[in-house]
Amino acid sequence: MRKIFIIIFLMLSIFTVINAHPFKTEKELQDFYAKIDKEVDKELKKDYLKLFEQRKANLKEKASNNDTKKMLEDNEYLFVFKNGKLEKVFKKDILDGKFIILSYIYENGKKEKIVCLNKENSHYYGTVKGFGEDGTPLYSGQFYDGKMEGIYKEFYESGKIFKEINFINDKENGQEKIYYEDGKILRIVNLKNGKENGDVIDYYPNGRIKNKAHFIDGELNGEVISYSENGNIIEKVFMKGKLLNGDAFAYYPSGKLREKDFFKNGKREGESIIYYENGNVKQKSLFKNDKREGDLFIYYPSGKLHQTEKFINGKAEGEVIEYYESGVIKEKAYFINDKQEKEHFFYDEKGNLTKTDIYKNGIKQ
Repeated sequence: MRKIFIIIFLMLSIFTVINAHPFKTEKELQDFYAKIDKEVDKELKKDYLKLFEQRKANLKEKASNNDTKKMLEDNEYLFVFKNGKLEKVFKKDILDGKFIILSYIYENGKKEKIVCLNKENSHYYGTVKGFGEDGTPLYSGQFYDGKMEGIYKEFYESGKIFKEINFINDKENGQEKIYYEDGKILRIVNLKNGKENGDVIDYYPNGRIKNKAHFIDGELNGEVISYSENGNIIEKVFMKGKLLNGDAFAYYPSGKLREKDFFKNGKREGESIIYYENGNVKQKSLFKNDKREGDLFIYYPSGKLHQTEKFINGKAEGEVIEYYESGVIKEKAYFINDKQEKEHFFYDEKGNLTKTDIYKNGIKQ
């Protein structure tokens, strides 16, 4: 089963790209493909093992420099055997002798791949098709003069469409569509010259958007949003290339804000706030160059202060105080360079000292 992940869509973009073919219109190109594909489809319907049996009495052996291969031919077909098994079949001289059709054969006699080749340079022309051993389609792609030019498709093992994309001059252009096996859209990607340009969107099976992002010239640029299956925003960030840049928001499944941060060139900067689902602040601190700096405040769901702590360059430094919800001090500790030092005091809810521990270099004495 194919695993696909990602993010993101928009509407079909129209791009100006130099074509690799001489035809003036798309219809002329497709008409050319249709002539080739008509000949290819004739060969697809043929059972080459039976065809060989019908023709073998009149076939002549063709010289081969490979001891494991044997080639037999007449004026219409060339059969290639490897270690006694039919491996390839060439249909000679189609469309005024300019092209040949080559079929690759599985050991069970089914076709693995079928292509139309230019007789002079062996470049692909028309629709190349690949199949599983049971005959189900795996992929198909349109070629002109050896380059992908037109629609490329991939299929699930069931034969249902998995992906389709348009190629111009051997590069993806336009919308790439990826499907769930039931035919519903899984992802839409806008592409230009083989790179993402525009929105890329992933969808849940119910049709709702799962992820949405914007690309410019193959790189993330702008807002990236993830949604829950019921349509609520889970996360919203701003990206430039591979780095977070700007505000970043995370949400509870209910849609309530859970966390708010700011990033600069991939590093957290400034105020970071975490919220309870009821809207009260759970934690508040400052960051500098992706390291916590200054006071950290932690709160109870009621909004009452729970704990205070100080940081320097991402390390705990100085007094740490934890409070009961009533406001009475519960514990006091002291840190130097992120390691607990000196006395650690414990108090009951009335403020009476109940216990004292001693720490040295982070180790309880």
